[in-house]
Amino acid sequence: IFQSEAPYLRDRWCQFDGVMVLFLWTSVVLQVFEITNRIPPNSPGSALRILRSPRPLLIVRVFRVFLKFELPRNRINQIFKRSSQQIYNVTIFFLFFMSLYGILGVQFFGEMQHHCVKNGTDLKNVTVWDLAVPDTYCSPDPSFGYQCKNGMVCEYLDLPKEIMGFNGFDMFTTSIFTVYQAASQEGWVFLMYRSIDSLPAWKCFLYFISLIFFLAWLVKNVFIAVIIETFAEIRVQFQQMWGSRGSAAQSDSSQVIQSDGESWKLVIMDENKTKGLAPDALTALVKSNLFHTLILILVLAAAITEASLHFDHKTKNPKDTLDNFYYSEVSMVL
Repeated sequence: IFQSEAPYLRDRWCQFDGVMVLFLWTSVVLQVFEITNRIPPNSPGSALRILRSPRPLLIVRVFRVFLKFELPRNRINQIFKRSSQQIYNVTIFFLFFMSLYGILGVQFFGEMQHHCVKNGTDLKNVTVWDLAVPDTYCSPDPSFGYQCKNGMVCEYLDLPKEIMGFNGFDMFTTSIFTVYQAASQEGWVFLMYRSIDSLPAWKCFLYFISLIFFLAWLVKNVFIAVIIETFAEIRVQFQQMWGSRGSAAQSDSSQVIQSDGESWKLVIMDENKTKGLAPDALTALVKSNLFHTLILILVLAAAITEASLHFDHKTKNPKDTLDNFYYSEVSMVL
């Protein structure tokens, strides 16, 4: 295992297999304890279920079977050295923005525990029948936020996290979790609406718009750029080893095989040659940048027209509004 000609524990794939086997046996032992009720479902020992989470990593073995290539070790080390340094820098960049917006969330928002409840509700024994439908956050200050209506009052509810959820900005740890949820762009609008109902709207707009820009767009694209650059570096290393094979592919890329009745021949295709009965002037117009720009402007105008649809039942007839939008949509499509 340690001192043979090919030690088992010095091979990276063997180390991976050994760790996976360890996690599999741990999962089997946990399953036995759960079946025999030695670990109750809600006991602290049930947290050991997290040891089952690495099992899906077994799919990595598929890449080992189907993706086999050899490079000199010095070139592999060079590629990993460059890519690891770039990934390290991007990770620090990501953690910086996560920490920054986690701290800003605590400073800007803090606890948001005010809800609309029925007037006269016992705050020590709040039930689901006492809350608004749907559950609505509110602001105790009438100068901003949402104000409760229809016999509802805004009250502070001291409820546990198991009921209210674990996202929020009341402490740094939950704030980091909330920032990560918003950066994934899954359900972040509900967090923003909750903040708008509880606090001044300008804080919410400034915080969430900048968060989406930096974390969801900028950092994500930087990660993608680093991965693309790493694969480009691997391709360059292969080209240096095997030589460039792009010239033959490029020379044959614009040729097709055609039959003249007696034999097959490679015929060069002219992409600029007109096809069909369209005049040359019309073909040139369709391929021009001006025509493409005009089409994009029409698409943008159609999107703006559809987005401006709203209903005013007091001053306008909704049927007339829909008819106008129908005619405009038909004209845009044509």
